[in-house]
Amino acid sequence: MTMVFNNNYGGMLQAFALQFYLKKKGYDVTLINAQQKLPPVIKAPLTIVKRLVQRYVLRKNLEFIVPDWVCRRKVRRREFHTRAFINEYISPRTQEVFSNKGIEKVASGFDCYVVGSDQVWRPTMYPYIDSAFFGFLNNRDVKRFSYAASFGVDKWEYTEKQTEVFRKQISNFAGVSVREVSGVQLCKDFFQVKAEHVLDPTMLLSEGEYRSIIPEDLLENVKPEVFCYILDYTNEKTESAKLIARKLGLTTSHFFNEKESPNFVYPSVQSWLASFCNAKFVFTDSFHGCLFSIIFRKPFIVFGNATRGLDRFKSVLQMVSLEDRMVLSYQELRSLEIDRNLDWDKVLARLTPKIEFSKSFLMNAMRR
Repeated sequence: MTMVFNNNYGGMLQAFALQFYLKKKGYDVTLINAQQKLPPVIKAPLTIVKRLVQRYVLRKNLEFIVPDWVCRRKVRRREFHTRAFINEYISPRTQEVFSNKGIEKVASGFDCYVVGSDQVWRPTMYPYIDSAFFGFLNNRDVKRFSYAASFGVDKWEYTEKQTEVFRKQISNFAGVSVREVSGVQLCKDFFQVKAEHVLDPTMLLSEGEYRSIIPEDLLENVKPEVFCYILDYTNEKTESAKLIARKLGLTTSHFFNEKESPNFVYPSVQSWLASFCNAKFVFTDSFHGCLFSIIFRKPFIVFGNATRGLDRFKSVLQMVSLEDRMVLSYQELRSLEIDRNLDWDKVLARLTPKIEFSKSFLMNAMRR
């Protein structure tokens, strides 16, 4: 059980990685296919009404455009490549569900339940937080645990009632692991349970395992110089990308530079991987963009994305002594030694024991 994908490349790949690793170990793995809270047939009219109110009642100066996803044909065209990846590589899945009751209905009859990774324990990010501690299993004698579940931040965002309910539910877990160091302390302080710090599941797989799913034509043709993977564009980030390119004497390649175009189609997940694989440098504000820069051993700069949770960046960068690769402003970037050579042997020496510990936790929890 993990985050809703919403064409999020890191989200898709962390789900793929955990399923791939468990399958490699001989387990049958099914993803609980929970989608956005409201099905499109309900959400579309509500969105249209909202935009009409904003324009004609609140008098906001915005152009009224019916979102592409209102039309299922446009949605399927726009998501053609990402859906193809999900269908081929994140399978089997349950039928689509849109509620906690739906999760309870499809999530029956399994021997073991795993929640994670990504921000499944952040109530402001995960729409199914009421199912994220497997309360729907009640007192059934069945194994359940978390793998790299994330609170996303280093502060407590639950209500008193949620804390009380989830504390009781997590006491039934065979093992608790979280993705950030701060999550260990949060579990201790508020849930009174011992949690282990493990890596995001994307780091359970090797560079070679990711390369194996990239078609040869992409490996040959997708060769960005400065690969820019930006989730939340701002003028400051755009100028930062230009600054990096100038200092390195390279050109930039933006993965989503036409995202707002009516004819935009999400590129394939494999082309996203190929971009990391062949880039000379990576500039990103994405957590998984940071991780895949490390996996493919590419020099990189992360522009800290506070709205999506900074603690997850800090946790992994501190672990491999690359804290200086994250900046929070254009001014900070200007004073940074952008072209500093990274000692990947030292990074690997720090990372390898943590990878082995993460794999060990996962396998022990499965057998417990």
